[in-house]
Amino acid sequence: MDFEIIWTSKSHEDILSIYNYISNKISIETAVKIIDEIYETPSKIKYPEQFQTDEYREDCRRIIVRNYKILYHIKGNTIYIIRIFNTYQNPTKSLL
Repeated sequence: MDFEIIWTSKSHEDILSIYNYISNKISIETAVKIIDEIYETPSKIKYPEQFQTDEYREDCRRIIVRNYKILYHIKGNTIYIIRIFNTYQNPTKSLL
C-alpha cells in the first residue's frame, strides 16, 4: 500500500532544530545524512500497524531512526508526521 506523507509544521520545526543542533555539534554532512534518513523512513511503511504504538502518545505510532523518534498518525492512505525528537530527551516532550 502506498501512502501520501504529510509533514506537519511542528515536525518541520523539529527537523530544523535537529539539523541545527547536529550541524553545530558534529558536522553539516552528518546532519544531512541523519535528516535524509528521517525523511526517507516513513516511506517504508507498508501497512498501518507495521510499527508500535507510542507509550507516551497512544494516539500515535512510532518509528525509531538512530536515536530519533518519529511519531505519526495514519488516516486512510495518508501518513501525518506529528513530531520528531531525540529519544535522550524527556519523553513527555512528545505531548506538547
